[in-house]
Amino acid sequence: MGGDSDHDQARLRAAKADASGAFWARVREHKVIQWGVAYLGAALALAHGQELVGHAFRWPDVVNRIFMLALIAGLPIALTLAWYHGHKGLRGISAGELTIISVLVLIGAVFFTAALRPSAEQAADAAVPEVADVAGAGALSEGARATQGSDVLPNSVAVLPFENLSPDTDDTYFAAGIHEEVLSELAKLRNLNVISRTSVARYANTDLSIPQIAAELRVGTVMEGSVRYASNRVRIAAQLVDAVSDRPLWSDVYERDFADVFAIQADIAMNIANALQAEFSVAEQQAIEREPTSSPAAYALYLEARSVMRSAVPGAIEAAHTMLDRAIAIDPEFGRAYGFKAELYSSSFVNTVQGTAVAAEGRTELQNRVREYAQRAIALDPTDPDARAALRSMNIVTWNWSDYTRALEPGDEVNLTNTGLWIFSWMGEQAQAVRIGERAAELSPNELGAHFSLGIVYAYAGDRAASIRSLGRASELAPSNPLARAWLAYAAVALGNPADALADLELVEQLLGDNRSTVFLPELAYAYARIGRADDARRLFEEIQALGNQSEIGAGTWPLAYLAIDDEEQALRWLEAVAEKARNHEPDQGYLNVMNLKMNFLADPRIEEPRFAEVLSRIRGD
Repeated sequence: MGGDSDHDQARLRAAKADASGAFWARVREHKVIQWGVAYLGAALALAHGQELVGHAFRWPDVVNRIFMLALIAGLPIALTLAWYHGHKGLRGISAGELTIISVLVLIGAVFFTAALRPSAEQAADAAVPEVADVAGAGALSEGARATQGSDVLPNSVAVLPFENLSPDTDDTYFAAGIHEEVLSELAKLRNLNVISRTSVARYANTDLSIPQIAAELRVGTVMEGSVRYASNRVRIAAQLVDAVSDRPLWSDVYERDFADVFAIQADIAMNIANALQAEFSVAEQQAIEREPTSSPAAYALYLEARSVMRSAVPGAIEAAHTMLDRAIAIDPEFGRAYGFKAELYSSSFVNTVQGTAVAAEGRTELQNRVREYAQRAIALDPTDPDARAALRSMNIVTWNWSDYTRALEPGDEVNLTNTGLWIFSWMGEQAQAVRIGERAAELSPNELGAHFSLGIVYAYAGDRAASIRSLGRASELAPSNPLARAWLAYAAVALGNPADALADLELVEQLLGDNRSTVFLPELAYAYARIGRADDARRLFEEIQALGNQSEIGAGTWPLAYLAIDDEEQALRWLEAVAEKARNHEPDQGYLNVMNLKMNFLADPRIEEPRFAEVLSRIRGD
């Protein structure tokens, strides 16, 4: 019995060996191994080629993932084809061959599932905030939750305020100045989406993580850095961080003489562009690498002048002009100093929240100064943004609207706010105004001016719901600022909500306090009248009269003031005066007030009457 058993086992082993040998013989016969090796080699070559092409054309991850899954799934198919298309040709399928096919398909399924699992996990992760996977990120901020699900801007970067490490407190302006200059350099690259300075200002000394900041700003990368200035030496550390992985894409430390600061700024800008693979022209690179002045001392004064204007302290404009004059005295070829002076002068033609416009007798001199400094800056650098903005601003207030549009280049649009944007609405180009305003707000998600300006554009276009959303965002960003709150009141008036309008109008007056700029008063008086508050309208009218007795406040101020007390004849008389100024290209201090009336910002039926509509149609630029 035992011998028979051993004999049977031996025969079984022999049979298995014969079967195994036959199997491998058939594998060799059908060249399955050669096919498999050839396929793997071809797949690796295709994968490498796909990586290069996908990188060059920035294919989305889903395309790369599908391509790799197809290559993996193709392996069992290639092996199956090898089995049936060997040198002996196609065979009938036996039970054993069916088993082999099943095993090959099973192997392919395992590979396919293994490759697919990360994609499934990523899809599951997409349902929760990306920053939740970052160690120590903590909960999303309110702003990040608000932007959850928004698309990230392509080629986008947010440059956070630089940490100031300068030992001398008098040099604290330097870090802010370098930060602003780096942003200006990046703005010269049209294929980059650069978040505005005012939108990133809130992240100075923040506890938020890089992914959280990126989620709020909808950017793919964030740059952080520090600046130390002492003894005419500067040390700048910069690091560009990927928003998803929270890992550096590029970093460097520059420690040089202050005279090399321009080369440092240019190098930072170009390294960011290269890290984001953003295309740029030779002209753009040359513009970035061009040194604005040969004098470090003049440049330091220029940075300090910009810092003074950001602080908005009393006497800031005069102090900034003094610093710029000193910079020009040191380097008469310093174009940016001329351009900045031109921009400062151009802000004094009309009544604004900063103050009352220059008197009529000083207007000619003001125009000459703007042109003189702007033209000198442009002669030194035709792309100077401050000089070009100053000339455009003067074209607006002097009713030369066609000159304004001719001077505007596509790259200028992202920086347009207030009158630079509203003029498109005044010209009847509502869709263009909305497009430009939305783009500016996209790149300035935390800037009061961008959302406020867009809110007014929406109001002009008749989209009150969108206007209220933008104005509400502006009010959230600056609760103590009366501008957005005033326009929320005007929206309530236009929509026939007197209770809401009254609450907002009273809040605006509280926010204004003793700083009651002339530009607010006629609009507030008119709004009070529209909701039936005649006493409040009369009170503000008398305040306007008192100001008018002291100095010229502009013909455009009076139509709203007289409508507030139901004196339509006087309102029409003053509208005729403004129309005459427009015809003669003469600036008017009440320009903004009358343009809001032209756009019927309070939805007053009287403005649609022929006698008002006719004269308002003549209040326009050429």
